Amino acid sequence: SASDTPFGTVAAPLRFRRQRLGSQSALCPSASISAHRAMLRLPDGRPLALLAECYTPANLTAGE
Repeated sequence: SASDTPFGTVAAPLRFRRQRLGSQSALCPSASISAHRAMLRLPDGRPLALLAECYTPANLTAGE
């Protein structure tokens, strides 16, 4: 099913921690002004999700 609820909100009860892997990602569009890769890990160290976060100028105005 689809949802507008952010992943972090849904996963928060799992008490994950974020392990930063890098500040660039080849998966991001060329217009990205900021890009990050990270691994989310459960409290016992098991991986939960691998993230590629891409931020473009549109992200800066999304809440306006």
